[in-house]
Amino acid sequence: MVRDVFIRRTDLFHSKKIIEMTHAEALSITNSANLRERIISKELRQLHSVGIKDIAKYYERHMGIKFPELLKNISHLWEMHDRRHILVHRIGRADQAYRHKYGYFNKGPLSIDKDYISTAISTIASFVDTLTSKIATLLQDDRNENNSEQDVLEIEIEVETASDESENLLLPSYPFIVKDRLKGDHGALLGDILAYSREGDEGSVLLLHGDRETVRTYLQELKKLEKKGLLSLTRKDILTVPKGRIKPEPPTTLDAETIEEIARRLPEQPWPKGIHKEIAQTLSISNTQCSRAINKILCEDSLLSLVGSSLKAANNSLHLTSLRAAGELNRYT
Repeated sequence: MVRDVFIRRTDLFHSKKIIEMTHAEALSITNSANLRERIISKELRQLHSVGIKDIAKYYERHMGIKFPELLKNISHLWEMHDRRHILVHRIGRADQAYRHKYGYFNKGPLSIDKDYISTAISTIASFVDTLTSKIATLLQDDRNENNSEQDVLEIEIEVETASDESENLLLPSYPFIVKDRLKGDHGALLGDILAYSREGDEGSVLLLHGDRETVRTYLQELKKLEKKGLLSLTRKDILTVPKGRIKPEPPTTLDAETIEEIARRLPEQPWPKGIHKEIAQTLSISNTQCSRAINKILCEDSLLSLVGSSLKAANNSLHLTSLRAAGELNRYT
């Protein structure tokens, strides 16, 4: 989670710490991303070697997140951490500090029974869920603030990849550094500006929507690999529709029943590569017609609600057939 926040909000980690490195290390750094990775990796190594309360102080200092506010009784988390330490380093023999702090007066070594581990797992899961929500809110608030202050650019592109390296650029988790004149260099992920992705006629179609500098920086990342011959940017359409809406391609000429059938045959996202071609062949329509119909489906909630219904119906039918077959077998035996 610290790494996720660092990628997007390096401003939260500013400090007066001095970084030391050899000439060889300094000269091996090719760009600011390498230097940032070095900084965050060092931060994470230090966090892994300290206690949970030091980690709590780190979150509060850098992100304003207070661990005691994430659980009704934070002492349960502290106790689990201390018990784990005693089990690993003292073979379960509780010291005087632990006995006094948690009121443990048994003479035998500490142990973990079924009830304890069940409570521990549920407590940790609750803590992590709440912390994850806090992190998401922190990043979302910053994203909304940035989008309100800067020009928004919406652009649809189609990318044909030719290597594993280029495939990585299409993952929502792909990180890159935005060189922004207003707020300085900061990290971003493709997921921050990705409205949707689908398979097109020649490659993957991505709708990018976000502040102008972030979208432009991502396009520059694509062009770097295009120059190396690792991918091909086959189409780029700048859109001018209001934020939150998707500009459709030329309207489809298919009738409503066919479009609804395409929606039913679409599986749950993420869609496999070439799904529009498979559906087009099944329904005896062109790939372009199917692609335009999918765009229409993405824009209308009533059509989106039909996505995956054919597959669910087929599974239910198969399940019913299996039950009937089992019933016949039972009756026969």
